[in-house]
Amino acid sequence: MSPHTSPGTSNGIVGVTGCPPYSARLRVLHVVGTADPQLREFVDAVARHQQAGGWDVSVASPTPAGPADGWHEWPVLDTPRAVPAAVASLRPLLSGVDPEVLVLHGAGAGTAGRLAARGDRPTVYVPHRTGFFAGGRRLRPVDRLWERRACGWTSALVLLDAAQAMAATAAGMTAPQFVLSASAETVDGSYAALAAIVARAHVFGTPAVTWSPEARGGTAPRP
Repeated sequence: MSPHTSPGTSNGIVGVTGCPPYSARLRVLHVVGTADPQLREFVDAVARHQQAGGWDVSVASPTPAGPADGWHEWPVLDTPRAVPAAVASLRPLLSGVDPEVLVLHGAGAGTAGRLAARGDRPTVYVPHRTGFFAGGRRLRPVDRLWERRACGWTSALVLLDAAQAMAATAAGMTAPQFVLSASAETVDGSYAALAAIVARAHVFGTPAVTWSPEARGGTAPRP
């Protein structure tokens, strides 16, 4: 199956997410905060796959990706100091595109995107191998607090393997987790699996805050 053709639905994907991909037309915005060519290539293929499935797809990124008429230039987030300006530039884009689901790729987009949307629409976070999930990094206390806090604005956390899932759980990240390698055996299958996760986020929306003073210790923050 080509990423440029409308994909079918596998029982495995539906079993993992509970939602078949492309069963309903969606308006989706993918956000990327890095110029990494491999990540850009992945998002480009995913966006075109989703367009072929009948979705209205836009991409905000430093370099063109996805359908040409749906690309919006967005800055590289190479330092935490760039986040406030990125958040400010993303908010009018969210208003203009008005995506039914927001999909954030990489740590920079994951931070700025969730701060910009603040749970006002279903949000899928795909960290890939960036930030805390780059490997070999330990979460600082402030990072741990942020990731826990941001789970209230995260409809789905999409991870690449079981090791990432274990790390997320150990860090206290309570957003619903999905591991792509567990639901897709091929590249095309991973695109369809991600689409099914996005569809699920649209159905279930942004989760209520899952914090509990008894379970997590301390006072539960508000979203």
